[in-house]
Amino acid sequence: MVESDAEEARAARSWLENLDFDVVHLGDHAPAFDHLSNRSYDLAVIEMTGGKACDFELLQYITRNLIKTPSIATTSQANSSLGTKALQKGARSFLVKPFSQETLQQYVRQALESQRHAEEAERLARLRRQERHGRQIVGSSPAMRSISDLIASISDASLTTVLLKGETGTGKDLIANVIHDVTFGDAAPFNAINCSSIPPELLESELFGYEKGAFTGAFQSKLGIIELTEGGTLFLDDIAGLPAALQPKLLRFLDEKSFRRVGGNADIKVSLRVIASTNRSIEKLVGAGSFRRDLYFRLSGFPITLPPLRERGRDVIDLANHMIERCARRYGKGIRGISPELERLFLAYQWPGNIRELQNMIERAVIVSEEDVLQTGHFQLDASVLPISNGARGSYPGQDVTLPLGRSLFQEVAYYEKELMERAIYEAEGVKLGAAKLLGISRHAFDRLSKRVCKLTGEDPASVFARSPRTELARIRASKPGNGLKALGAGR
Repeated sequence: MVESDAEEARAARSWLENLDFDVVHLGDHAPAFDHLSNRSYDLAVIEMTGGKACDFELLQYITRNLIKTPSIATTSQANSSLGTKALQKGARSFLVKPFSQETLQQYVRQALESQRHAEEAERLARLRRQERHGRQIVGSSPAMRSISDLIASISDASLTTVLLKGETGTGKDLIANVIHDVTFGDAAPFNAINCSSIPPELLESELFGYEKGAFTGAFQSKLGIIELTEGGTLFLDDIAGLPAALQPKLLRFLDEKSFRRVGGNADIKVSLRVIASTNRSIEKLVGAGSFRRDLYFRLSGFPITLPPLRERGRDVIDLANHMIERCARRYGKGIRGISPELERLFLAYQWPGNIRELQNMIERAVIVSEEDVLQTGHFQLDASVLPISNGARGSYPGQDVTLPLGRSLFQEVAYYEKELMERAIYEAEGVKLGAAKLLGISRHAFDRLSKRVCKLTGEDPASVFARSPRTELARIRASKPGNGLKALGAGR
């Protein structure tokens, strides 16, 4: 705190200490430069005197070099015009002396809250810059090419309301981010809120903010997410879960691009894009009377429907390889892709959880895998959503596979793996290391696979040792008189 009047400094220091600040008081501006360069402060209260004092230079120094230190300017009644200039130099607010304890403490709280919002916005901007290169639409199916064309067509229409529809896990949040990126880039805020995860009594204040005294516990005003998104994109996730009491208020905001804080009387104008998403049929909710028809029409100014993963053809393979590359880099693995058998399985699977399910499965498989290529054994898919007809037939693209009645997908895969392992063991003449090399996996992975197959099938692939050429030859030699000792000696 820089304050030349000793009496006012004592009072302000006492009030700030009541807010649990450790206060450093200086009577002149010049020493403040050294104090600020050697220590970090949460807040600076700077007296504006004009004349020969370096007060404005100090404000400029704080604004340019100490971005985490908000400043409040104070002026005397005679120099109150200096307050406007102080705001231009970077002060968050200014106070005209004399002021009360309550006024100072209110301005301090507002400055600190504003600083927290600024730091959070910068943190989110940094995160978006880091993620931007990895955020892309993967896949070349006709449906996704069409969606890319739609996104490009609205990139210049920054105020158009967009409604994203699709099943859970189809990537609606990704598409919302991509729309924001192609329209605003990193130059504007992107804020999201889930309309069904916040209690109705709190959602209104989260959206619109509130004024001091609006309700019990509202000791100061708070900005809502709409106000914080000025000039950017507001993403209303799960809009179908918006409480009925808030629907007319959201409709008014969309129509007029203005709103009132809870407990406020003044209209606040904002300019932003609204993107809403839903995994439910809003048309049915409108028909049932639980969602306003006029709000639905206002939200669906530019509707985009995302297809489920099962309808995107080979996009699932492109997505899998893209996710494997990112996860392998994150966890330091050398995994290159997926096996042909796993590729056929992915194309046949129905993916009830869509892209989110694929992402979770890929990440788990990359973590546990010790091979260069992911195999069917690294995944546990729900057999009930494979395309099976007549209870006994399943189809993979390009080939027919008979699925025995009463046997699960995991058991069927295990029997197939057992046959491969037995053949490799036989070809390697009973040598496990040789069998593992024939299968393209490590000896350790071979043993783990053998245990899993044995558990699912009840049969040990290693039992083929008794039928391998080497063991069969040893049995014949051992059956001849006098050969047992020679065989024993040869093994030493």
